[in-house]
Amino acid sequence: MKLKVAVLGGGPSPEYEISLQSADVVCRNLDPKKFLASKIIIPQLGGFSLEKLKDFDLAFIAMHGPFGEDGTIQGLLDEINLPYTGSSAKSSRLGMDKLASKKIFSSQDIPVPRFLEAGSAGEAIKVDQEIGFPLVVKPSNQGSSVGVSVVSDKNMLKEAFAEAASYGPVLVEEFVVGRELTVGILVDVPLPVVEIRPRRGFFDYRSKYDPNLVEEVVPAPLTDLQVFQAQNLAMRSFQALGCRGFSRVDMILCPSGEMVVLEVNTIPGLTENSLFPKELKAQGIKMKEALEMIICA
Repeated sequence: MKLKVAVLGGGPSPEYEISLQSADVVCRNLDPKKFLASKIIIPQLGGFSLEKLKDFDLAFIAMHGPFGEDGTIQGLLDEINLPYTGSSAKSSRLGMDKLASKKIFSSQDIPVPRFLEAGSAGEAIKVDQEIGFPLVVKPSNQGSSVGVSVVSDKNMLKEAFAEAASYGPVLVEEFVVGRELTVGILVDVPLPVVEIRPRRGFFDYRSKYDPNLVEEVVPAPLTDLQVFQAQNLAMRSFQALGCRGFSRVDMILCPSGEMVVLEVNTIPGLTENSLFPKELKAQGIKMKEALEMIICA
C-alpha cells in the first residue's frame, strides 16, 4: 500500500519561493511505486487549514525559514498526530534560534564565534567594546542569511541593526575570518564537506541561489584530518540540538586550524542550486534514495 505524503511548501517566510522549489523537487523525486505525493502550498499571507492534511499518512516538510523551520508547523502537526519528516518542534525551534543554539553549543564545548544579543541599536554599538570590528549583525530567527550584515565600523551599525530587527531579535557576533564550510547530515551520517567561495562580499541570500555569485567546491579541498574534524563537529552540533532526519551545519575553518560552528539548518534547501543536493551527488546518493531515507528516519 502506497504512503500518502503531503509535501508542504511555501509559508509566511522570506524564503517562500525557494520553499516552493524544494517542494517541487520532493514531489518529482518521491518513488511513485511507494508514495502518493501531493504538493500542499502553505499561503504566504496565512489562511491555511489543517483539514487539508486529514487524509495523509505523513507530511514531508520542505519549508524554509519561519513557520516551517522554527517548530511552528511541527507543533501543529503534533497536535493532529500526523507524522512528519525532519526534526521535532523543539529541535527546530533551537535550530532557528541562533542565540539559543549558540548557548547550547557553548555548554557542550562546541566552538562558536563570540556573540551577544542586542536589544537596541545602542546596545549593538556597545558590542564592539567586547568583540571589536568587524561584526556580523543578524536576526536570531531567520535562515538563508536573510537580514545579515557584515559591519566594519560604528557608522554602519544603526542601519544593519534596523535591517536585522525588522525580522525579529538581533544577534551580534564576531566576524570570523576563514574558509566557509558546510556539512550536510543524512540520517546520522555526515556528507562530503563543501567549501563556499563567494565572489562578492559574503555568502548572503542572493549568493545562495545565484550560481554566478559563488563557487561551491564539493568535496572541499581539505586534508583527511580537516574533513574528519568538520564532519565530527557537524555531527556533534546536530546531536546537541536533538535533530533528526537531515540537516546542514555551517562553519568556518580559521587560519589557525580551529573550526567554529555558525548554525544548524534543520531543513536545508533541496533546489538545483542548493548545497545539500550537491553533497548527495558527491556521495553518490540519488535524491529519491535520500528522500526515502528521510521519510523512514
